[in-house]
Amino acid sequence: MYHAFDEIHNALTPLPSSLACPNHPPLEALLIGLAIITVAADSFWIQPGNVNALGIKQAFQHYVTSGASENVKALVLDAFPKPIDSYSTHDCNTKLLQIFINNHIGPFTVGQPGGSGSA
Repeated sequence: MYHAFDEIHNALTPLPSSLACPNHPPLEALLIGLAIITVAADSFWIQPGNVNALGIKQAFQHYVTSGASENVKALVLDAFPKPIDSYSTHDCNTKLLQIFINNHIGPFTVGQPGGSGSA
């Protein structure tokens, strides 16, 4: 059986440059995590009530091609210009949540993604 995780894994291989941050693995993990959360959430908008591999693939393609992933990367690098001891703090979680909220595609119309938000 083909699972949503497999589609996300396949979509992230090879890792798009907008998600790569090889000189700073913790930030790269944040970018990948934000992408996965955003794509999973947005796939619900693309195919309400029927999230499947196609919806996840469409959401991921839109996330990358719309420029949302580049915007998220810029916002994460701006929010965390220097490495910190822990990204698991209330302040970090608040910043990441706001970045996520501002960059999901939102409701769709006529079967198409609605367009990315901006910060």
